[in-house]
Amino acid sequence: LLHPDEPRLAALRASLGQLQREYEDSTTLPLSLHTSVLRHSLTAFLLRLAHLAASSAEAARQQADTTFTLFREAVEKGFATNHSVSAYADALGYSRRTLVRAVRAATGETPKGFIDKRVVLEAKRLLAHTDLPIGRVGAAVGFPDAANFSKFFHQHTDVTPAGFRAELR
Repeated sequence: LLHPDEPRLAALRASLGQLQREYEDSTTLPLSLHTSVLRHSLTAFLLRLAHLAASSAEAARQQADTTFTLFREAVEKGFATNHSVSAYADALGYSRRTLVRAVRAATGETPKGFIDKRVVLEAKRLLAHTDLPIGRVGAAVGFPDAANFSKFFHQHTDVTPAGFRAELR
């Protein structure tokens, strides 16, 4: 699970070697002192291991952040034409599962939910700030069929596109 670089691996091996030498050398120190030295050697080894685990977790978190950032940028560029999580995963070179993990870690939601929220946001913006017909608004956010757009919009906002526009005016 952990993949230390060469200097950290060497330090871990040295620490483990010291622990092994202390364990095997039971004759040069009184038993109570030998036990204390073993305890301290083990503590030193475990501290190194804990530091390595924390560093690996941080690196994984940064990787997830990078994955999410790339996904967010791709969605920003393509939400009007692409609503498919698999298509984004393929385009970015990640598995769908990796994308799900990264987006969930960053936002608490699924990639599909993230895409849908972006589509709804743009649709609301267009409905509020333009006089485009609802069918054209739908086409602008990737729904060539106005009925499908209205159904999608209603599912995500509990109001129809026409109702949303009327509330604002």
